[in-house]
Amino acid sequence: MKQRLIILAAVAAGFVGGFVGSTVGRLLDQSRPAQVVRAHSFELIDDTGAVSSYWGVDEAHQVVLAFGKPGQPNSNAVAGASGKLSNDLRDPQGQRAAFGMLDDGVPFLKFRGADGKTRVRLYLSLNEKPILLLEDETDVRVALGLEHSDTPSAEDDNWNLRFVPDRVSIGTITEKRGAQRYVRGFLSVRPEPVKFP
Repeated sequence: MKQRLIILAAVAAGFVGGFVGSTVGRLLDQSRPAQVVRAHSFELIDDTGAVSSYWGVDEAHQVVLAFGKPGQPNSNAVAGASGKLSNDLRDPQGQRAAFGMLDDGVPFLKFRGADGKTRVRLYLSLNEKPILLLEDETDVRVALGLEHSDTPSAEDDNWNLRFVPDRVSIGTITEKRGAQRYVRGFLSVRPEPVKFP
């Protein structure tokens, strides 16, 4: 009988030890962060549940980290591709600020005004040269960076600061003479007035 009690106590102790060991192991595993988290998108929400930031692929097939103005319905709503007002951060028209990659792999940074119109764009050209555009509610007003020729190519290397409509420009132009390339500067001022859009 004594031998049976010892065997029964040993089995019970083994069972309890195994249970405690596996429970502690599970708790330790849960305290370690995952090495890789995979998802289609991530959304940051405020206390009301409104989405204030979106990280994923938007409706224009751009990989973006986008921000909006949550909690105030239609405060930043603008007409999207469907012509309807949008607060959806997956819709590029509903993004107040966005950083990401265009579908052709070009990085970009974009800011929109409360009216939904773009105010600042920073991106790389197809030649990997930076372009900064400052805009108002009508169109681009200041352009800084690479100036493409009429037929953009890898040879484009003209840089300027241009005020639109084209009244003032300052920059450099490259030209080829034989096998050698040269750079010359320019300043262009057109004093005649043009109608403001």
